[in-house]
Amino acid sequence: MPQSALERLLAKVLRLAQKKGIVPSLRSRAGFGRIQVVDSVHTIANVNVGKEQGRQAKGKPPRDPHARWGTKGKRRKPSPRHGESSTSGRGEERPHYFFGYKAHVSLNAENHLMTSLTVTHGAAYACPERSEGTAINCRGW
Repeated sequence: MPQSALERLLAKVLRLAQKKGIVPSLRSRAGFGRIQVVDSVHTIANVNVGKEQGRQAKGKPPRDPHARWGTKGKRRKPSPRHGESSTSGRGEERPHYFFGYKAHVSLNAENHLMTSLTVTHGAAYACPERSEGTAINCRGW
């Protein structure tokens, strides 16, 4: 798959950082440091979901064919109004759904330099696969 403009730009920044001595060479044993921090951020697609369903019912193509439904953490549903019954009195936690994309970012914990960026549809799993010599702590979304 060809590299996107963003991937080429990131690769150039990393090469410049290596030349300036900010980060060790990828060929060295240290690589980009022993600790890489990985996180994903959700981005909502610019699509009116209600209108989108109507468009597709009429046989029109989706406005954003690559966006997908995903979840990002849990949100507490507000407690019932005064006079209504509730079992806990605190409301209940429910998954927070969004329609769009996720940006998966990795950065070096020592120098805070971003070392990778991958954009996926919203349904992609937020935790990367573990590679040799790495420790990953992912919460279940």
